[in-house]
Amino acid sequence: FFFFFFFQAEDGIRDAQESRGLGDVYKRQVSTQSTGSLYFIETLTTHMSDDEVFENAGGVGSALVFPIQAGALKKGDFMCIKGHPCKIIEISVSKTGKHGHAKASIVAIDIFTKQKLEDMAPTTHNVDAPFVKSVNYSLMDVREDGQLSLMDEENNMREDLNLPKDEELAGEIRKAFEDGKEIQLTVFSAMGIEQVLGYKNDSR
Repeated sequence: FFFFFFFQAEDGIRDAQESRGLGDVYKRQVSTQSTGSLYFIETLTTHMSDDEVFENAGGVGSALVFPIQAGALKKGDFMCIKGHPCKIIEISVSKTGKHGHAKASIVAIDIFTKQKLEDMAPTTHNVDAPFVKSVNYSLMDVREDGQLSLMDEENNMREDLNLPKDEELAGEIRKAFEDGKEIQLTVFSAMGIEQVLGYKNDSR
């Protein structure tokens, strides 16, 4: 069984529900190296297939952001607000004024901290959008201090990540591991930040 954390921006309530995918995200903004479902800040009701291959990986040495016209942004897209990688949950466009441009009013959530942020930009101007990447790792060990031992699909190990700051998610990961379950952790990276945002049962 796969699970999602659903985040409701209005009151911060999260409901665990069966996962159906990564959500309505766009090829120009997101890449994923493995399939499956995960805990994620989900604000949409539509979903795309988990085996969809996304472009713009933003690998080592590449830019952290790319420009996109504010008028092209949609709900569910990613953009940067005050240097934070965010997922848009609301967007509205004002009518063109007599002496100005139409403006996009944007409400978004930091994908790592869940902080709600707002921004406004002329629809004809470019804004920064982050390259967002997700990778699944098999969980090999959880130390007492929360440090993780992870293994990728090529059996390479890494031990530079800790349990997520979200106490509920961290507790579920630790419990699943202590119960002897084989699980995979999903690590998201954006703007030079890497963080465990979810897990799933390892079906391999």
